[in-house]
Amino acid sequence: MGAPQICRFFRLSEAGVRCGPDGLFVGAVPLLRRAATGGWEARPREELEGALSVVYGLPIDLSSKQAGLAGVAGALGRGEVALAAIGAVLLGFPDSPLLAKDGPACGSSDLAAQLLGSRLLKGWASSQHPRLGGPPNRGWFAPKPPDPNAPKPLGIPARASPMRELFRAGLRVGRAVIRRAAEEALGAGSLALRLGAKVAGPIETIVDLLDSTELNRGEQQVLDQLRASLNPPETLDELQQPPTENALGYELHHIVEQNPDNIAKSPLDFVVEKFGRGVIDDPSNVVWVPRLMRELITAYYNAKDSDDPTCTHRQMVNQLDFSGQYAAGLEALRRYGVLQ
Repeated sequence: MGAPQICRFFRLSEAGVRCGPDGLFVGAVPLLRRAATGGWEARPREELEGALSVVYGLPIDLSSKQAGLAGVAGALGRGEVALAAIGAVLLGFPDSPLLAKDGPACGSSDLAAQLLGSRLLKGWASSQHPRLGGPPNRGWFAPKPPDPNAPKPLGIPARASPMRELFRAGLRVGRAVIRRAAEEALGAGSLALRLGAKVAGPIETIVDLLDSTELNRGEQQVLDQLRASLNPPETLDELQQPPTENALGYELHHIVEQNPDNIAKSPLDFVVEKFGRGVIDDPSNVVWVPRLMRELITAYYNAKDSDDPTCTHRQMVNQLDFSGQYAAGLEALRRYGVLQ
C-alpha cells in the first residue's frame, strides 16, 4: 500500500500472512509453536516481537494480540482450521514487506501507519492520545497542546512532522481495520459458515478475544453480521421476535415475498388471487433473518429453477397460492440453516 488509503483490507496468502494445519505465519516467521499437550500455543512474546521487528523494520508490540493469538492456537488445536483462519485475518497483521510486491518498504512511514492502525507499533501510548468522545466525531483525536519536551514515538523515521503524518494516516485507516478484516474473514470463513452451531461458540470467542476497539456503526454492523450468520437454526416463533443480540446483523424478511406481483390485487381473470399489502406485512409472514443468509436466500430465488431451467425459482413460486408460497418460503429458510 503506497500513500495512505481510505480503506484497508486483510487476506491470507502464501506470500503474506497464512494460517493452516501447520500453524500461523507472517512471511516466514511462525507465530505459534507446538505445545507440550500436543496442541498449539503462541511463541514467547519477546521472541516474537524481536522476529517481527526484523520483518517490518520497526519495533513491534504484541501486547494487544496475545488473546487473539491464543484464540487462533486454540482453534487449530481443535482441528478447526477455517475458524483459525478467520481469527488470523481479524488479527490484522500487515503482509511482510520482504515478500509483498506492491506494499510499503521495510521501516517506512507508510508501513508505520499500517502497524499503528493494527495496534502493533511499539511506543504508541493510546492514553497520551485521547479521543474527542463527542461531536463532530467521537473517534477523532482530541486537540492537545504541543509539548516541546515530549519524546518522539519509537521507531518513526525522522522526517518533517512525523506525528502529524501518523495522525492523518491513522484517521484514514484505523476505523476501517476491523470492518475490512471482518469482511475478508467472511470470505475466508465460507467453510466455517456452513458448519452451523458447532462453530458459533468458538467464533464468538475469537472475536471477543481480540482487542476492544471503538467501532463506528458500519464496523459494528459487519461484526454483528458475522456473528448472526453463525447462529444455529431457530424456531419460527423465535425468528418472529426482534433480535436482542447482534441486532445490526439482522434484517426483516417476508416469508411470502413482497414483490409487486404479490402485493397488487390481481384482475378477476387471473388464475391465482394475489394478496395485497396487508396480508404480506402481517406479523405471521415476517421474520428476522441474518443479513448474509438473507442474501443467499435472495440469490436462490433469483437462480434458475431446478425443475424448469427456463425460468427462475421466484417465477415458479409466484405461480403458487399464498399457502404454497408460504411453504416455499419456509423451505428456503431451512435450506440455509435459519429455520429449524
